[in-house]
Amino acid sequence: MRAAAQPWRLAAVATGICAALLLLAAPLALPSGSRGDSLRVFVAQDRFARDEARIVNLHQDIAKAYDARQLTADKAAERLEIEVLGPWEQAMQPILDIPPIRPATSQAARQRELLQSYVRERKTAYELTIVTLRHPGAEAAANSTAAWQRVDALIKRLQAESGSP
Repeated sequence: MRAAAQPWRLAAVATGICAALLLLAAPLALPSGSRGDSLRVFVAQDRFARDEARIVNLHQDIAKAYDARQLTADKAAERLEIEVLGPWEQAMQPILDIPPIRPATSQAARQRELLQSYVRERKTAYELTIVTLRHPGAEAAANSTAAWQRVDALIKRLQAESGSP
């Protein structure tokens, strides 16, 4: 046992440990850090998944009611515009607001680009579906179908990129 206490040693060790932890955490907090970019995309995807599921389910409910002739085409279009398209645009804005990620070839950058493409394409598909319901015709139906096919292709690419089934 030492006769004199040495609190400065304890303070030096604690300071060293804190400095090491700050150095390890810095890439997470720095706006330009690749790990921070990945985490921001992951958080946005998590919020996106919850909002997307809710809105897509509502869209499916409206489509089922229309197919069962419980809604007219005009009423289905109105509900899609108010209950689906508007909330979609609002809920998906954080995805569109994710700034570019460097390097552009990183997984986070690819996921960001795919998510943003998906959000924009699904919005277009909703808009074209509304147009088709309000102004039926072969051309409008073909445009809507093509947009939904692009949405399906983007979903498959997102699933492949994230490794989910």
